[in-house]
Amino acid sequence: MFYLLHQQAALLLLAAGALGICWEFLRPGLIAPGVLGTTLVLLALPADWRLLPLVATALLLFALDALTNARGTFAILGTLALGAGAMTLTDSPAIAAGFAIPFGLLATFLLHTAVRARRNKLNGKLRS
Repeated sequence: MFYLLHQQAALLLLAAGALGICWEFLRPGLIAPGVLGTTLVLLALPADWRLLPLVATALLLFALDALTNARGTFAILGTLALGAGAMTLTDSPAIAAGFAIPFGLLATFLLHTAVRARRNKLNGKLRS
């Protein structure tokens, strides 16, 4: 199959895009990091379409972990799904783990922070 990008370059684009999107979450209102991050993620996806369902499953599992009281179970499963997706792009387990573990930790932290902030905001409105 012909790819527009080398698979490992696509993995780097995916990681850089995820960092841009995370930067947008940390500093809302900045438009450039979110747009650039989304563009980089979309450029990385056509490298191998088997990656898309695995990344979507991983993000769903990260969100479920943040919304439920699973204590990290869904986050671990999401990180494994992300690692499996990274293995579709590269043959090296070390590179796949080097991508999946930090990305899984960062996504879990950001989603837990966002859910906690949302709950605190709603509880503050109810008290007023």
